[in-house]
Amino acid sequence: GGGESIAGTMLKSAIMERNKPVIGFGHMAASAAYRALSGADEIIGSNDAAEFGSIGTMISIDQKFLNKYRSRIADFYGSGAPDKNGEFRAAIGGDFSRLQARVDELTAKFHEEIKRDRPLRGDKKSTLSGAMFDALASKERGLIDGIGTMRYALDRMKKIKKAKY
Repeated sequence: GGGESIAGTMLKSAIMERNKPVIGFGHMAASAAYRALSGADEIIGSNDAAEFGSIGTMISIDQKFLNKYRSRIADFYGSGAPDKNGEFRAAIGGDFSRLQARVDELTAKFHEEIKRDRPLRGDKKSTLSGAMFDALASKERGLIDGIGTMRYALDRMKKIKKAKY
């Protein structure tokens, strides 16, 4: 469905550096998985029930872990690096505002990336809200390019190869 952001970025980078057509074909591509597919020439949903979206960033923090960490661990940082692990250090003290600001920054960058790399149509704010959309709505919004079987995706790849490569 989704996954870790860096993994999605690395996959997208590999896809974008190709020397042949790449078609993203999926039944569910959310968050980092969608980020990876956004580097393809086209994205095809496997059928009408396929889902795409969840474009945003999140960080999960185990509160119990933070409490245990705070009670058992003492960290010492070089005075010349006062911001090292700043978001985590603030969270240990109960201040999550720096983590929230970081998640907001990462989400804004993710949204800009998708707006740059996909031909979004209609209400972009809604499309980038973090919601998932079925294949029909995803196609209307520009998140995917088509809906069809694996054979359809392979046929699209052949047409793109003739046109671009």
